Amino acid sequence: MMNSAKIALFASACVASAACVPATSSQSPETPPAAATPSQPSVGAPYKAVGTEPFWALQITGSQMTFQPVEGAATVATIASARPSFNGWRYSSDTVSVDVTFTQCNDGMSDIVYKDTVTVLVGTTEYRGCGGGAVTPGASLANSAWQIVSVNGQDVYNPMGRGPLLVRFGADRVSAATGCNGIGGNYVSGEGWLYAPTLISTMMACEPRLMAQEQAIGAALSGHQTIRVGAEGAMILGGEGSEIALIRAGDCPECAEMVGSPAMQGLTLTGDWDIHQIGDASVTLDRPYRLNFADGQMTGFAGCNRIFGGYAMENGTLTFGSIGATRMACAGQGGADERRVLNIIRDPLTYRFISADSVIVANAEGGFILSRVGD
Repeated sequence: MMNSAKIALFASACVASAACVPATSSQSPETPPAAATPSQPSVGAPYKAVGTEPFWALQITGSQMTFQPVEGAATVATIASARPSFNGWRYSSDTVSVDVTFTQCNDGMSDIVYKDTVTVLVGTTEYRGCGGGAVTPGASLANSAWQIVSVNGQDVYNPMGRGPLLVRFGADRVSAATGCNGIGGNYVSGEGWLYAPTLISTMMACEPRLMAQEQAIGAALSGHQTIRVGAEGAMILGGEGSEIALIRAGDCPECAEMVGSPAMQGLTLTGDWDIHQIGDASVTLDRPYRLNFADGQMTGFAGCNRIFGGYAMENGTLTFGSIGATRMACAGQGGADERRVLNIIRDPLTYRFISADSVIVANAEGGFILSRVGD
């Protein structure tokens, strides 16, 4: 029976693992591993790496390495030696040494997988993290349609025969057929990632197997998802218990009509905004996580310290300059939330106004929702 008054909210179930995932070798058994010399990863562009617990960031540009902990001053070192190491590359200086190993790595706080495993030694302190950028297969999702071909490794269950289970992406709205109900909501995406903070669905009661399939599809599409490539170019979303495989069903010109947000022309972030959701989780501390934007400068609070820095908005991209922060150490949820926010805003973000008073921002590192603070 249909009950249009009932709404179901889906949140993604992300399983974060600190373990690094070995990369699949493309060498044939006849080619000895030593025959290939690893190429230097930083050639042609700055090399970046990040770590968590505690948060840190590393950038290698030319002959210089800059290591920035979450608290305290950055350590800047001139590279004295850069040479291949076992399955990777090693950079050395008097104060900092970096080992980049070409095995995929999980950052321990999300389901994002990076190209490399990175170990940094600053003085006598060792830091472990990931680098080389997120593994980002896939293409633009705007105005495209995708057919769900499997759910948790099983063929789709479609006894009601309502046509293929399609996921349609407009410019800022996504909708999906699940075999029972339809689900949809706002999203932003970039190369290799998708962020749909909250999807809603009218709730029609179906048999248990269909309802379980619907829950898995909703979880795979919700929250911050890394897009992975499966067999024959399939797009893989979700994780254990909620993984779906989709094949591109073609362009979707009619998806351009799926517009949920107003035109972005003329809308700015000037003023006060609360962060009320980070990734898939709502902010739970009593003190608001509030950011102020004015005259190209951002100041605010995201769980622990006062943070500040410059920003720019252009063509749907929000970019922050160097971010500074006071130096109070915070344990618990507030400190963890701040580390996640700082990690996200270090790289350019895609933004979409859901309304004049609500904005989704996200990139490959994660995302959050901003709500304008009323007068």
